[in-house]
Amino acid sequence: MFWLAHKFKCISVCLTLLGLLFLSSDSYGAKEAVKKETTQKEPFKVYVITWIGNSEVERGFMSYFASRDIPVEFIIRSGDLQVEKIKGFREEIKKLRPDLVYVLGTPGTIELVGQYDKVDPSKHITDIPLVFNLVAQPILAKIAPTFGAGTKRNITGHTHLPPMEAQVKAIKSYMPNVKRITAVFNKVELNSSTSVDELEALGKSLGKDGFEVNRIYIPRDPVTNLAMPDKIIETFRSISKDSTDLIYIPSDGFLIANTKLVGEALKDIDLPSFSPAESFILDGNALMGLVARFYQVGQYTGYKAEQILVKKVPIGDIPVDRLNSFSLIIRKDSFNRLKMYPPINMLKYVEIIE
Repeated sequence: MFWLAHKFKCISVCLTLLGLLFLSSDSYGAKEAVKKETTQKEPFKVYVITWIGNSEVERGFMSYFASRDIPVEFIIRSGDLQVEKIKGFREEIKKLRPDLVYVLGTPGTIELVGQYDKVDPSKHITDIPLVFNLVAQPILAKIAPTFGAGTKRNITGHTHLPPMEAQVKAIKSYMPNVKRITAVFNKVELNSSTSVDELEALGKSLGKDGFEVNRIYIPRDPVTNLAMPDKIIETFRSISKDSTDLIYIPSDGFLIANTKLVGEALKDIDLPSFSPAESFILDGNALMGLVARFYQVGQYTGYKAEQILVKKVPIGDIPVDRLNSFSLIIRKDSFNRLKMYPPINMLKYVEIIE
């Protein structure tokens, strides 16, 4: 455990420094340089589509423009977890022709621009720049072909998730003997199912040090086919301590939108929980998570938007990548309630939320 603790500490420090450099380094241009490059008289028109309402991610994204003195007019629409709404926004975008489209989440991104091997020019947006955000698995979802390279079409973006290997190392640093993990999520959210697929595959690959993954889906309304918020609490409470060692909550848009209900359920369950989405630890009573701060996630998307709008970098050349700063956070009242105190070595690099 000693080497793992120091490894996480070194990684955490290095990634944090890189994040600070990203936000402050002259390599990305000072404010005065941005002012000189921004020559257009009218503000840029940025069409913003949220998936779960105006969140910390959008606040980070929009504040980036103000911090860089980039003139902008935001046209804000909320998807409200409904793909049908995105279809209407797609037609409005084609009519308004904004300078840039911002979209949060996998379902909305796919609905707007299509998977790279299923693009329909008569339906999808192919000639207006688009940046995606909070897409957990852009490669597995076929939004982008690979990390570290441009898409060669009108989109770019990034994932906020740490690599699954890093997530599992974080779990095992706290619970080295975990053998059974139960994942709870909305079945139709592709980002959630692909993340759980990846978790399951990794668990099998570890042999005797591995674990099995069980899936529990939030029930859906038979008429609307939408996941039902009023079923969240009973779904989590149905999980037996005899059947699992840990609850895994992926970065699921539906559950993030209902974080308070998740938190209400978790506080009555005598089981630890892990998530790569910070809201479940900060506001949802989950025990721990390896996360990217949502505000920083939005800021990084703002940086990509600046490259497109101000610096005129061709969007298809801007790499799809991963945020370079993650934090291992633990909720104090949760580990006190569960009587699962962090290993002493972990205290050197973990962030404890009071």
